Amino acid sequence: MMRYCKVSHRLIFSLLFLCSSLVVVAQDMFDYSRIGDHPRLFMRANDFVTLENQITKSPELKTIHDIILSKCDNLYLQSPTLQHQLDESGKRLLGVSRAALEQIFCLSYAYRMTGEKKYLQKAESQIQTVCNFKDWNPTHYLDVGEMALAVAIGYDWLYADLQPKTRDLAVKAIATHAFGTSDVLKYVGFFKNSNNWNQVCNGGLISAAIAVFEAMPERAKQVIERSVKSNELPMKTYAPDGNYPEGYMYWGYGTSFEIILIKALQVAFGSDHGLSNFPGFDKTAEYILYAVGTNGKSFNYSDCRENLFPKIPMWWFADHFKNPSLLFTELREIKDGLYAKNFEEARILPLTMALAANIDLSAVKAPEKKIWSGKGVAPVVLIRTGWNNPQKDVYVGIKGGRANSGHAHMDAGSFVYDALGVRWAMDFGMEGYSKVEAAGVDMWNNGQNSERWDIFRYGNKSHNTLTLNDARHNAAGFAPIEKVIETKNELGAVVDLSAVLENGAQKATRTVVLKNEKDLEITDVVVADEGKDVPLRWSMVTPSKVRIINNRCIELSQEGKKMYLKVSSSTPFTLKTWSTVGPHDWDSKNPGTEIVGFESSLPAGKSSTFIVRLSTKK
Repeated sequence: MMRYCKVSHRLIFSLLFLCSSLVVVAQDMFDYSRIGDHPRLFMRANDFVTLENQITKSPELKTIHDIILSKCDNLYLQSPTLQHQLDESGKRLLGVSRAALEQIFCLSYAYRMTGEKKYLQKAESQIQTVCNFKDWNPTHYLDVGEMALAVAIGYDWLYADLQPKTRDLAVKAIATHAFGTSDVLKYVGFFKNSNNWNQVCNGGLISAAIAVFEAMPERAKQVIERSVKSNELPMKTYAPDGNYPEGYMYWGYGTSFEIILIKALQVAFGSDHGLSNFPGFDKTAEYILYAVGTNGKSFNYSDCRENLFPKIPMWWFADHFKNPSLLFTELREIKDGLYAKNFEEARILPLTMALAANIDLSAVKAPEKKIWSGKGVAPVVLIRTGWNNPQKDVYVGIKGGRANSGHAHMDAGSFVYDALGVRWAMDFGMEGYSKVEAAGVDMWNNGQNSERWDIFRYGNKSHNTLTLNDARHNAAGFAPIEKVIETKNELGAVVDLSAVLENGAQKATRTVVLKNEKDLEITDVVVADEGKDVPLRWSMVTPSKVRIINNRCIELSQEGKKMYLKVSSSTPFTLKTWSTVGPHDWDSKNPGTEIVGFESSLPAGKSSTFIVRLSTKK
């Protein structure tokens, strides 16, 4: 009897606790009563009026406005009906999602700004088409994220003039293809990831939820609050200094959708729930400024291309942090015509107009400091001696980090070098995903024995770094930047490569220093393992014509200019060159490039020092 009473009391206590918890209502993240009428994604109706006025005053905004309308008139109005067709890998609908986003966003902007029915009609036709797709390919959820954003923008910006059946169709498609699939566990690993997938997919879901809010308010709240909480994960990766782990190109992708997400929340609710206050986010725009060299090429470490392209998030950072000079490179790109070309994030070009209306572009000035450094997952030191004379200014990018992080390569210790208006030390950057996946290569496994490292562009031998024992870098080994060097005569960094080169070295450090803002010097100090001598390979990828002129010097030639790579060491070495043609059919052939450097044998248990100098003097 006593035992029964004890159990009963416990049961009663548990039931009372459960009942009391049920009456506690979780506080909403946002004041949903502020959501207001359409349009409400990124801009309100009065914002379009303000923008019209700003366009008449700003030649830069007028240029972008004209670009959007020109694309609509010359491309999108004649575009064929979109088709549900996967790419060559059979995995992605992403190209179709992006085409939908570009067309619907631009056409919606054109209609809002001109009132011309031709834009409305074409946008509505494409909205109907994609909403009638059987799905938005949730097995590759980026496809859903971008398609949801496309439909959300068209639905919101064109709401008053869409046919009721189109609005109903859009709501149903978002509810089914986006919200519905976001509840299916096998599709939504991005909720727990900290990379660009989180930003893109959550950005699309939040935008869609804001757009269709009145049609399903409770469901929209649930989608918004789940995605905001999830989005805290990638926001943490900007800490402590703002350098993005996945590099220049993926900053353009991930951060664009981060700004889409944040701007959507700010306009709809007057708050982003603290997302923009995460450490490092206030510094990340400056990182992107310094990630570009003097000759218009980025420091394209990881899965990134080297070409310079507009960075639409910079307009948000310039406005939010009241720092117009963050747009220094963007204004040059407008002047040089890059905003009119097909660039990575061209599909969200109208977002620029939503972000730029309140910025004083006359206050933009060139950056002043000559070195920028950032710690974190992929630590970097970026040096730029000037911003106005590519023939005179010099650029150096230096990288640490590890290979088993998102989109990373075996490139710890790598560097790029621009001088005389050309790039002498380069990075190949990304390999095309679809053709590698179509060949059945497991390129997304970044473990030590992964096939990823068989991809020519991704292994350590095709980067500007060291290789010991003809072996791969330790994929899990982390190379920190031990010291940033900033003196009157030297700018550079010291990178500890010991954990990366543990298969052959007891200790390894690399010091990369720009001397007197002119010559680049790389000093490698390696203490070999005990037991036997250790083969070393020193590599540098170059787009130059190469000639070994003696046993210590290699001549590099480009565009009628010359640079000399000179090596000194008490440990014997042999200058070498290597082909850049990959061994597989799916490897890029990399024409016009060569790998230069040297080989040596490190005495067992001894310390060896190699000094390489890149100079215009022989």
